[in-house]
Amino acid sequence: MAASRKYNHTKKLKIFNRLSKSIRWRIFPFTLAVKKWMRLRVVKSVYGVKLLSNYEDKTFQFYLRGSYGYFYWNRIAEIREPFIFLDIGANQGLYAIGAAMNEYCIVSYAFEPMPSTYEFLVRNICINGVERKCVPIERAIGREAGEATLIMKPNHSGGASFTRADSKLNTEVLKRRIKVINYEGLNEFIDSLGHRIVVKVDVEGFECEVIEQLNAASFAQNIVEIYFEVDEAWVNVDEIIAYLEKAGFTKFEKIGSGNHYDMLALRES
Repeated sequence: MAASRKYNHTKKLKIFNRLSKSIRWRIFPFTLAVKKWMRLRVVKSVYGVKLLSNYEDKTFQFYLRGSYGYFYWNRIAEIREPFIFLDIGANQGLYAIGAAMNEYCIVSYAFEPMPSTYEFLVRNICINGVERKCVPIERAIGREAGEATLIMKPNHSGGASFTRADSKLNTEVLKRRIKVINYEGLNEFIDSLGHRIVVKVDVEGFECEVIEQLNAASFAQNIVEIYFEVDEAWVNVDEIIAYLEKAGFTKFEKIGSGNHYDMLALRES
């Protein structure tokens, strides 16, 4: 009987979650339109992070409605020992700010090279009152230090990339010269102080290049985990895993399905 009640409760909870998700997706365009109509300058995402309004941008919309799910958000929120956070491809700051909100976070470094997106990142850090712990850095990371051209589709800051061919790109794309640093530049910015380092990488197909530079940095052995995006149309995930295994990472967890998902790599002591 007890097992039956537990089963029914679990089943009802799953149905409730599905209905909640369906309702949330249906009412989101309405609530977004209301907020925009009210000209709210600062709004709160479902994650609790306050954001400077950027209504036309897809990533901003994803932040508001929780499109990224809660796996990684909960993971960084639940760390219970001192750590340093590196957010490479921070965009408008959801995870960098979230990490800084964790009392165990010593410092959160937010790398975002696109000037227009970087401005939102800086403002959002201040809006959430974490400017003492969250450090914005207007740089990209790559093999060659110097400058490069970053391409972004209008109203989609999360799709900024270097040279990836994309049939959807058109003459209205934004092109900006941005600054790039390699592992030597990382050494200048990051002082690990011997603490554990947690890394998130979201760089639209250049994950392998960034991971290589992280592994070449002076603080590489302090990195205990790397959470990175995988789109199999852009990268060979098996090559990345093989490279990370050589660097001492022993556990890999796939989050999501299909050809576009996230991967969590862990270095177990």
